Amino acid sequence: MTCRVAGIDTLKHIDYKQVRVSILLTNAHHSGGNKYYKLKLNIERARQQNMNTLLSFGGAWSNHIHALSEAGLKSGFRTIGVIRGEAPANPSAMLKDAVGNGMLLHYVSREQYRHKDDDTFIGALRQKFGGFYLLPEGGSNNDAVLGCQEILNLVNASDYDIFALPVGTGGTLAGIVSGLAMSRGANDFSALQSNQQVMGYSSLKGAYDLQASVQQMLNAVTHKDASRNVSSRLPEWHICHDYHFGGYGKFPNALREFLIAFEYQNGVKLDPIYTAKMMYGIIDQIDTGSIKSGSRVLVIHTGGLQGRRGYALV
Repeated sequence: MTCRVAGIDTLKHIDYKQVRVSILLTNAHHSGGNKYYKLKLNIERARQQNMNTLLSFGGAWSNHIHALSEAGLKSGFRTIGVIRGEAPANPSAMLKDAVGNGMLLHYVSREQYRHKDDDTFIGALRQKFGGFYLLPEGGSNNDAVLGCQEILNLVNASDYDIFALPVGTGGTLAGIVSGLAMSRGANDFSALQSNQQVMGYSSLKGAYDLQASVQQMLNAVTHKDASRNVSSRLPEWHICHDYHFGGYGKFPNALREFLIAFEYQNGVKLDPIYTAKMMYGIIDQIDTGSIKSGSRVLVIHTGGLQGRRGYALV
């Protein structure tokens, strides 16, 4: 594989077996990567509701919690992170960053964390901390989907046949799918556009419910814009579950070796949890012919490089 840097420093091209792979580095625009787009409209809505506190959930290496703490610091919001598990004697680098950004960390047991979506649990948090704007784990909600549509503004979407991205909670995937539909003409679109597809790569083992979750988000977004008949222009999309490498956070030697070789050959850093698994899957699908020769693939690199520190990667 060889890499050639494009005219802007946020798009890198790899020519591999007659497939053009273009990697969009969302974190080159904003340090939070895709999380910036997921949070952008939510922060605007919090302001509209006269809220001054943002609260959400995550683990010790959560990209979402990390990005939320940064966004709160920059936009003047108090932030609270409800963290899964007991308070560690030696907090992760991510947790230290969050505290450094002014975030208040509230640790709960794994059993309590399972109830994070229950009204009773949320009510107890409001009694403890007062009023706050609530964001779900991972940040995926309607405003996040609408915000992620803006990622497509960084490229000319008609230049690509396949849009590939890692999937956690599905909000970014729903944003790209609905964003492509929005970019298509109201009455008709070209044959090239009609053949476009979006491929999500899940990093979680057995997360087959993601399909329904993304569809639910798409239904909510397209329903709000029913007058433009967006739902009829949604591109083909699916989630691949073949490259989780044992589950969330798993980083076996085969994936480590791939990450190191890919970075050395192409000058693009990957994170072990999401983008390395996605990139492994894309290369494998090119090798096996699932991604056909002549395809033009846009890979949406969602950032998350802060998490590399948890795996002793430079």
